[in-house]
Amino acid sequence: MRSGSSWPNRRRSRVLLASVWTAALALGFGGGTASLLHATAAAASSSDADRDGITNDSDDCVTVANPSQVDTDHDGEGNACDHDDDNDGVNDGEDDCVTVANHSQVDTDEDDHGDACDRDDDNDGEHDDADECPVISSHSIVAHDHDGDDECGDDDSQGEDEDNDGVSDGHDNCPTVVNAGQVDSDHDHHGNKCDADDDNDHVKDGGDDCPTVANPSQVDTDHDGDGNPCDKNDDSDNRVDVSDNCVLVQNRAQLDRDHDGRGDACDHTPVKADD
Repeated sequence: MRSGSSWPNRRRSRVLLASVWTAALALGFGGGTASLLHATAAAASSSDADRDGITNDSDDCVTVANPSQVDTDHDGEGNACDHDDDNDGVNDGEDDCVTVANHSQVDTDEDDHGDACDRDDDNDGEHDDADECPVISSHSIVAHDHDGDDECGDDDSQGEDEDNDGVSDGHDNCPTVVNAGQVDSDHDHHGNKCDADDDNDHVKDGGDDCPTVANPSQVDTDHDGDGNPCDKNDDSDNRVDVSDNCVLVQNRAQLDRDHDGRGDACDHTPVKADD
């Protein structure tokens, strides 16, 4: 089955080459034929500089192959050519969570996977969601208290529950604020109920258009109060983003005359020259 993006390009290239050969025959394969062929081949490929099957005007990485068009932080630059895929201010080469915002770069167990994207922050073999002490390994607890029940190494808090939420203080990610569910969106060990920045994107929750999903730029294309990273329909048309051929531009009819997968409303060349 032909892909929607590459088929029109291949078809156009063949048409151009056919035209060149026709011209060459008419000229009797004169001295200018080689130059004509070279110029036409260049024109045929110029619309897709990185030859990844996505035309330049629709490509989020024009000079770097990125056929999947993945753009984690929705900033218009595909991951293949974006030096900061999660838009957290830390370049990918130095980021311990490349696709999850982690400004603080906290890495409790020093395994080069920041806590924001590490599901076992203390590297004790227990998944954080099931770990009574997610940032203190069970081995350390046992070494400190042979019973292994000293509330994550804090003897003074053993058995206490200051906020009466059913979670003892040593296990509680909000020991003074009721947070029975222990939800902690950014895995910084401060539960959402007592964390002023639940997604760790440096935008305080009260003014954040995506309080539990990192959106430091606060992009909100349709101005509906829900930032793009947490909005399932960024352009407020009748299509959710996953099935919308123009994610950021309304295109209710989903018209796509050149069948390249990009709707006419957001396609700079909705009709190809040879159509």
